[in-house]
Amino acid sequence: MSEHTPGPWNLASPKEGGCLDQKEDRLICTTINNHLYHIAETFQYRNTEFNTPDGVSLANARLIAAAPDLLAACKELLENYERDVKATKITGSPNVQYALDIAKAAIEKAKPQ
Repeated sequence: MSEHTPGPWNLASPKEGGCLDQKEDRLICTTINNHLYHIAETFQYRNTEFNTPDGVSLANARLIAAAPDLLAACKELLENYERDVKATKITGSPNVQYALDIAKAAIEKAKPQ
């Protein structure tokens, strides 16, 4: 499997100069080498028609758009924590360890299989 499309990803609308699309839905886009790429779209499909996204669709779109940044933040936190533990020999509390385990799991989930 290949790597994901690099971030940053942006939530955009065709009316706001986002990816080219004829529908009024929200689009997840990125720019690579001055070219705009369509990553995903969020919309509601009801009664065989596309409708303006509801709150859930927009919340999903924001989460998808943030995914590359969240992955980068998890990686950075883990690297900094591991470096600090090596330097000080002090580990975090069980709560910190739990949060780090969640971050590790998220990073693993994002890796190509």
